[in-house]
Amino acid sequence: MPKKSDIEIIPTRVPARPSLLEGAVKSYDWGQSGPEAFLPSWLGADPASRPFWAELWFGGHPGGPSILSGEGTDLAARIARDPAAALGPSVARRFGGVLPFLVKLLAVGRPLSIQAHPGVARAERGFAREEAAGVPLSDPRRTYKDPRPKPEALIALTTFRALKGFRDPADVAVKAGDHPELSFLTSGSLKDRFTAALTMAPEAADRALSAVAARLRARNAREPFGPDRPEHWFLRAEETFCPGPRKDAGLFSFFLLDLVRLDPGDAFFVAPGEAHAYLQGTAVEVMGNSDNVLRGGLTSKFVDREGLLDVLRFEPSVGKVIKPEAGVYRTPAEEFEASVAEWGNAGGSDFSVDGGPALWVPLEGAAEWRSGGEVRPLRPGRALFVPAGTAGRITGEGKGKAILVRTPGAAR
Repeated sequence: MPKKSDIEIIPTRVPARPSLLEGAVKSYDWGQSGPEAFLPSWLGADPASRPFWAELWFGGHPGGPSILSGEGTDLAARIARDPAAALGPSVARRFGGVLPFLVKLLAVGRPLSIQAHPGVARAERGFAREEAAGVPLSDPRRTYKDPRPKPEALIALTTFRALKGFRDPADVAVKAGDHPELSFLTSGSLKDRFTAALTMAPEAADRALSAVAARLRARNAREPFGPDRPEHWFLRAEETFCPGPRKDAGLFSFFLLDLVRLDPGDAFFVAPGEAHAYLQGTAVEVMGNSDNVLRGGLTSKFVDREGLLDVLRFEPSVGKVIKPEAGVYRTPAEEFEASVAEWGNAGGSDFSVDGGPALWVPLEGAAEWRSGGEVRPLRPGRALFVPAGTAGRITGEGKGKAILVRTPGAAR
């Protein structure tokens, strides 16, 4: 893949037009299923047509590029034909001629893996290393699918719970102190404690985690742990991933990582190198245009504990919950800026979308895109890609809500 400096961005005279996008559905075993699943309801699809409904991608990543409705191509191909027209010369140069962000709708039915994402330097090195080794992108043991970092913001649509960042070391000691088998977590640096947990000999981990699970099940039988207690999720994960005598070392993470609850409309930011695991809920995830994930356990996918330990930032989590300021979720990401647009029952509401590139993702209700004499209906189930330099207005009808994602600093 060419580096940013290797790509010549030529200003274009071809007029850019917005496009309706059909998202790419991903079926992972942590997704939701059955008639209560969020994604098939949102898409108007048959829930029984897939065993799991986990993610819906809107963007141009090769792992799941969105289809341009009625245009016979996908968003990645359209951008590649003329990056300057689609992204604007400035964004095209900064991000190597690809859309710098990816938007996903997540439907988490059971806990995901303990994981983190690499920063830009590690992503570039890892991608080059696996390319040179000839590891196919489709290989399940392939970790680096692209040479880009993956900062991400998660915006809750329902109550959402996750492990995110490390607890304060003193708090780890208190939580682990209830269990003699976890005495090794009560002292030392966060790096030493987490490394000891993930690299413990399998037989020793089985004994320690089995004893902890038995103790917690007995306590839960007397007085059930609520979903705002990490013990609740430890037992859920243990039952899901390792109900037998062999235990997954990822279970130690429930004593090391912080449990975070988001109410609808709340968000948090996951920086490169920050340990996390999503536990339950539906959300919009806005991220850098990357699919690089290093996993440490609690998953049916490839686990690379050595790689995870290499990218992790061993720092207590701070500033967990983000509230929108004037509708905008402020994060340090250079790839994206997410804002929420809501409109009420009394008449329509107008929203200006100029500059770009941008994605408008309707979540509830109806709206229309208007630019010159062009009108596009906007409904949940699809997104609207607005190229750079395309000015228009979106008029909300009745009551509704949408997420608008664009690149900070793009010319308006």
